[in-house]
Amino acid sequence: MDWYHSEDAPEPAEDEPRLMAAVLGPAFEASPGELELDVERVLGWDRDGTRVHCLGFADVYAVDVASGSLLWTVEHGLDHSWWDHHSIPAAFDPGGTRVAWYDAETLHIADAATGADAHVAEREDASLLVWSGGGRLAVGGPGGIRIFDQGGEAHRLPSVPVLEKAVVADMTGLAWSPDGQRLAVVTGDDAVEIWDLDGDPGRVASFDGPADAAAVYWGTALAVLSVERVLFCSPDGTPINEIEFADEPAGWSVAGKWGWPGEWA
Repeated sequence: MDWYHSEDAPEPAEDEPRLMAAVLGPAFEASPGELELDVERVLGWDRDGTRVHCLGFADVYAVDVASGSLLWTVEHGLDHSWWDHHSIPAAFDPGGTRVAWYDAETLHIADAATGADAHVAEREDASLLVWSGGGRLAVGGPGGIRIFDQGGEAHRLPSVPVLEKAVVADMTGLAWSPDGQRLAVVTGDDAVEIWDLDGDPGRVASFDGPADAAAVYWGTALAVLSVERVLFCSPDGTPINEIEFADEPAGWSVAGKWGWPGEWA
């Protein structure tokens, strides 16, 4: 079930599955008055599919799928203020070992199996959290980008990614290359920057993206999205193809909620 928290929660029909009960099993049914967890976003699964990590209204938590047991939970305390800024305050490492999240003051990089902090830093102005496939974490905010590796903060980049133009839940103004050595940044002036992080960081390319560029994805090529079009190009900016959408959307589904293009300005 999905609803806005300003509204009363709907009662499920008799034949409608209790979604949280299906996920949490006996732990949910045994203490409905004590355990209040919701799923705003599924952050990711561990590699063998036995553990799922979720972001809720006020918590980040992990559930053992086989037993339905709650493995750990931490409170981020931001409630739904993060919706107002189109930012998601938690991200799961694709490698399956770590989860990053922030509260009002602190950035946490934790063990995904236990929830125990492996590294803690000041949040500063953190807004975007994006993991590479190799275990690096890019933390973007109005003051630039911080890069964390296994040893903690390793680099700071002066580029400021676009922050309040989220287009889809899994794409932001930051994207790692498949090998985890380079980072693409969509800036607020519709430019795309490529940073090489193999050794000392350096900007190796900068080129124009589509007007009102909002997000980037890095696969075999770069895909740079705006409200009206998507640009496919190589990492040096050489265009491959550009597709204009037939209609401007009335709204986009962002992490399960609706946002309208006029709200992104």
